Amino acid sequence: YSVVPPFRPAGKHSELLLLSAPESSATWTNHALPLAQTQHLELTDNLHKDHHRLTCLSTCLDLVKRCCLLYTDCASFAAVFEPIKTLLSKHLPLHAHPETLQELKAEILAAVDGAPRSHNPLVFEKQKPIPLRLFTPKIV
Repeated sequence: YSVVPPFRPAGKHSELLLLSAPESSATWTNHALPLAQTQHLELTDNLHKDHHRLTCLSTCLDLVKRCCLLYTDCASFAAVFEPIKTLLSKHLPLHAHPETLQELKAEILAAVDGAPRSHNPLVFEKQKPIPLRLFTPKIV
Protein backbone atom coordinates (compact mmCIF):
# COMPACT_ATOMS: atom_id res chain seq x y z
CA TYR A 1 0.00 0.00 0.00
CA SER A 2 1.19 3.48 -0.68
CA VAL A 3 0.84 6.03 2.09
CA VAL A 4 -1.21 9.13 1.36
CA PRO A 5 0.32 12.53 2.26
CA PRO A 6 0.74 14.10 4.85
CA PHE A 7 1.60 10.72 6.39
CA ARG A 8 4.97 9.03 6.03
CA PRO A 9 5.67 5.29 5.77
CA ALA A 10 7.52 5.02 9.07
CA GLY A 11 6.94 3.40 12.41
CA LYS A 12 5.95 -0.03 13.62
CA HIS A 13 2.44 0.15 12.10
CA SER A 14 3.49 1.24 8.60
CA GLU A 15 2.98 -2.25 7.13
CA LEU A 16 -0.08 -3.17 9.13
CA LEU A 17 -2.27 -4.34 6.24
CA LEU A 18 0.42 -5.96 4.11
CA LEU A 19 0.15 -9.70 3.71
CA SER A 20 3.22 -11.67 4.67
CA ALA A 21 2.50 -14.35 2.05
CA PRO A 22 0.29 -13.88 -1.02
CA GLU A 23 -0.74 -17.54 -0.79
CA SER A 24 -2.67 -16.84 2.41
CA SER A 25 -5.41 -15.06 0.47
CA ALA A 26 -6.27 -18.34 -1.28
CA THR A 27 -7.19 -20.08 1.99
CA TRP A 28 -9.07 -17.14 3.56
CA THR A 29 -12.82 -17.34 4.10
CA ASN A 30 -14.96 -14.37 5.05
CA HIS A 31 -16.52 -14.56 8.51
CA ALA A 32 -17.90 -12.17 11.11
CA LEU A 33 -15.49 -10.18 13.24
CA PRO A 34 -16.89 -9.70 16.77
CA LEU A 35 -15.44 -6.67 18.51
CA ALA A 36 -15.12 -8.43 21.86
CA GLN A 37 -13.04 -11.16 20.26
CA THR A 38 -10.50 -8.73 18.81
CA GLN A 39 -9.43 -7.40 22.22
CA HIS A 40 -8.03 -10.73 23.42
CA LEU A 41 -6.90 -12.11 20.09
CA GLU A 42 -3.58 -13.95 20.00
CA LEU A 43 -2.36 -14.68 16.50
CA THR A 44 0.43 -17.22 16.53
CA ASP A 45 1.58 -17.66 12.95
CA ASN A 46 1.68 -15.53 9.80
CA LEU A 47 -1.25 -17.36 8.20
CA HIS A 48 -3.63 -16.42 11.03
CA LYS A 49 -2.32 -12.85 11.00
CA ASP A 50 -2.94 -12.57 7.26
CA HIS A 51 -6.44 -14.00 7.64
CA HIS A 52 -7.17 -11.48 10.38
CA ARG A 53 -5.90 -8.64 8.18
CA LEU A 54 -8.10 -9.78 5.32
CA THR A 55 -11.12 -10.06 7.63
CA CYS A 56 -10.54 -6.53 8.94
CA LEU A 57 -10.22 -5.21 5.41
CA SER A 58 -13.38 -7.03 4.37
CA THR A 59 -15.28 -5.58 7.33
CA CYS A 60 -14.11 -2.05 6.49
CA LEU A 61 -15.04 -2.36 2.83
CA ASP A 62 -18.43 -3.81 3.77
CA LEU A 63 -19.11 -0.86 6.09
CA VAL A 64 -18.15 1.62 3.38
CA LYS A 65 -20.44 -0.18 0.92
CA ARG A 66 -23.35 -0.03 3.38
CA CYS A 67 -22.75 3.68 3.92
CA CYS A 68 -22.72 4.20 0.15
CA LEU A 69 -26.05 2.43 -0.23
CA LEU A 70 -27.54 4.27 2.73
CA TYR A 71 -26.50 7.81 1.74
CA THR A 72 -26.74 7.64 -2.06
CA ASP A 73 -29.81 9.88 -2.12
CA CYS A 74 -28.18 12.71 -0.16
CA ALA A 75 -27.26 15.85 -2.07
CA SER A 76 -23.67 15.93 -0.85
CA PHE A 77 -22.99 12.21 -1.41
CA ALA A 78 -20.58 12.70 -4.31
CA ALA A 79 -18.53 15.33 -2.49
CA VAL A 80 -18.33 13.32 0.75
CA PHE A 81 -17.35 10.03 -0.91
CA GLU A 82 -14.89 11.53 -3.42
CA PRO A 83 -11.87 11.02 -1.07
CA ILE A 84 -12.93 7.41 -0.48
CA LYS A 85 -13.16 6.88 -4.22
CA THR A 86 -9.63 8.29 -4.63
CA LEU A 87 -8.24 6.08 -1.87
CA LEU A 88 -9.86 2.95 -3.28
CA SER A 89 -8.93 3.58 -6.90
CA LYS A 90 -5.37 4.87 -6.49
CA HIS A 91 -4.00 3.73 -3.12
CA LEU A 92 -5.55 0.30 -2.47
CA PRO A 93 -4.34 -2.30 -4.95
CA LEU A 94 -6.23 -5.55 -4.36
CA HIS A 95 -4.86 -7.63 -7.22
CA ALA A 96 -3.31 -10.17 -4.80
CA HIS A 97 -6.36 -10.30 -2.52
CA PRO A 98 -9.37 -12.65 -2.75
CA GLU A 99 -12.10 -12.03 -5.30
CA THR A 100 -14.68 -11.11 -2.67
CA LEU A 101 -12.59 -8.10 -1.64
CA GLN A 102 -12.07 -7.12 -5.27
CA GLU A 103 -15.83 -7.34 -5.85
CA LEU A 104 -16.52 -5.20 -2.77
CA LYS A 105 -14.11 -2.57 -4.04
CA ALA A 106 -15.70 -2.62 -7.50
CA GLU A 107 -19.20 -2.29 -6.00
CA ILE A 108 -18.16 0.71 -3.90
CA LEU A 109 -16.53 2.43 -6.88
CA ALA A 110 -19.61 1.74 -9.02
CA ALA A 111 -21.91 3.17 -6.33
CA VAL A 112 -19.82 6.33 -6.00
CA ASP A 113 -19.49 6.77 -9.77
CA GLY A 114 -23.17 6.07 -10.40
CA ALA A 115 -24.44 8.63 -7.90
CA PRO A 116 -26.05 11.63 -9.58
CA ARG A 117 -24.72 15.08 -8.85
CA SER A 118 -27.86 16.96 -7.95
CA HIS A 119 -26.51 20.39 -7.09
CA ASN A 120 -24.04 22.91 -8.39
CA PRO A 121 -21.23 24.07 -6.15
CA LEU A 122 -21.57 27.45 -4.49
CA VAL A 123 -20.25 30.40 -6.47
CA PHE A 124 -19.14 33.72 -5.03
CA GLU A 125 -21.40 36.64 -6.01
CA LYS A 126 -19.64 39.24 -8.10
CA GLN A 127 -21.86 42.23 -7.25
CA LYS A 128 -21.58 44.43 -4.20
CA PRO A 129 -24.05 43.76 -1.44
CA ILE A 130 -26.79 46.30 -0.85
CA PRO A 131 -25.87 48.33 2.23
CA LEU A 132 -28.24 48.31 5.18
CA ARG A 133 -29.79 51.54 6.39
CA LEU A 134 -28.23 52.55 9.62
CA PHE A 135 -30.50 53.85 12.30
CA THR A 136 -28.56 56.80 13.66
CA PRO A 137 -30.46 59.26 15.85
CA LYS A 138 -30.98 62.77 14.54
CA ILE A 139 -29.43 65.28 16.84
CA VAL A 140 -31.15 68.69 16.89
